[in-house]
Amino acid sequence: HLGRSSTLTTTVGLDYNDHASNPFVHTYHPDHDNLDATFKTVLAQGAESYSIRRDIRLEVTPPTDDFASLTSSGQTLAGDYSEMITVLGLLRSGGTNDSRQFHVTGSFSLNRISTNPNLTKP
Repeated sequence: HLGRSSTLTTTVGLDYNDHASNPFVHTYHPDHDNLDATFKTVLAQGAESYSIRRDIRLEVTPPTDDFASLTSSGQTLAGDYSEMITVLGLLRSGGTNDSRQFHVTGSFSLNRISTNPNLTKP
């Protein structure tokens, strides 16, 4: 539940061969399409691209007593953002991956644009 003084966490996985969302894969670039030189055989993870795991955390902080917080009428939620990005390379013997991790931090602010509790398709 998203609200004041709440914490939200999620994990987003991007497969090494996901042409729609993996930034390492470029479908029409021969060096980053995950195909061999004949364009027939799919290469293994880590040969041209990597799988990515994003562990995201949003920690909403309670509003303060300053002017901006008091006049927003509870329409804004803000807090601390942190993310651990894990890039997975070649699968080694024993079933472990070569990997690298990057830790990103910052702040976020969300503004309510509708009081409707249910979003539906038109």
